[in-house]
Amino acid sequence: MVEVSRSWLDNYVGMLVYGRVEAYVNRGLRYSPSPTNFHVYEIGIDGEIAKPRDVSAERAYRCRGSEFVKFVMCKIGTSTKRAIEEVERTLGSKVGYAGLKDANAYTCQFITAKCREGRTFKPEYTVLDGSVRLYFYGTEVLALRRGDLEGNFFEVIMENLTKEDRSELSRIINDVVAVKPFPNYYGYQRFGSRRPVTHLIGKCVVKGDYSKAVEWLLGHPFPNESLRAQEARKLFDEGRLREALKKYPHSLRLETLVARNLMRGKSPEASLKSLGRWYINFFVEAYQSYLFNLSLSKALIHEGSVEALSNACAVLPIPHPTLSERGDCDTYSKEVIREEGISQDSLGVKYMQHGVRDSCFRTINAKVFEVGEVLTFSFALRPSTYATVVLREVFRENLKL
Repeated sequence: MVEVSRSWLDNYVGMLVYGRVEAYVNRGLRYSPSPTNFHVYEIGIDGEIAKPRDVSAERAYRCRGSEFVKFVMCKIGTSTKRAIEEVERTLGSKVGYAGLKDANAYTCQFITAKCREGRTFKPEYTVLDGSVRLYFYGTEVLALRRGDLEGNFFEVIMENLTKEDRSELSRIINDVVAVKPFPNYYGYQRFGSRRPVTHLIGKCVVKGDYSKAVEWLLGHPFPNESLRAQEARKLFDEGRLREALKKYPHSLRLETLVARNLMRGKSPEASLKSLGRWYINFFVEAYQSYLFNLSLSKALIHEGSVEALSNACAVLPIPHPTLSERGDCDTYSKEVIREEGISQDSLGVKYMQHGVRDSCFRTINAKVFEVGEVLTFSFALRPSTYATVVLREVFRENLKL
């Protein structure tokens, strides 16, 4: 059984229905993920969990040749991309990593840095005023690459719960979260938790409307942003680019770079592409994630339950205008593409990727721990599945991002 979501954010990112109705706590419990109560630890391809360890007694590592030094990188309030850029500057070395991690959580992941004979690396580094920390973990023969992980381990911490609330939440974790499948939506952070517009920028790129793409990047303030960021975006929307450029906070590096290029007379297309191909791909992938969420929602509504969908369509195609309708499971993606007005002739189709994605997923080793009035539940997920998709089903509109 599925149920239509009334959340504006759910609809904004294509998650039109709930698929696990019995997971809803329905007690008015609120949960707002933050670095203090939402922890994410990467699981490496060898099964090791990226938890920091005490390296205070270790000496600096002296490179022997062409090996790679391995660190655990823990961060708070910083995107993976930003953290990696700053770590590369600090280490003076190209850094390899396996996946992106949520900026609104305490996250730890493995990274590798290239050695050269005689180079030394300290056992611990502090970057970005302490928001990023590195802990020496050993050496590897090969650099980490995107996808070199088994998944992620999550800890969700809730305090000051009543006995009844702890009992009900424990029951749901044990009887539902631990054993039943969930719809495999792309989670909120794929679109930007505080300002979910990456997919809208990507849509404009696909359609070749770079002026509109730049408008979404630089303008359109959201209430969850800082007041300074909102003021800067409002100035841009009013056509006051020079004033907006002076107002953008240092944290809005992409906006600042694009605004500067506009001030220098570059076109919107050239200004956006000055960010580099990685970001253009990132925006377009976010748009395809949104399209997938829409097609998954349609499939869930048609099939009526997560179990029925899993039996009918174990995987769904990532929507793409060249997709051929080979069976019933392809019809949802084709319908979404038609409704969005995307065709093979769209100027930015070259940035879109082909592929398939599991329609459903299950948590791994979901457990509940209670210490006094603090309840912690933990679980692991395979790569490219989102803990916030589980939390959304449990807390619904009481999940505050």
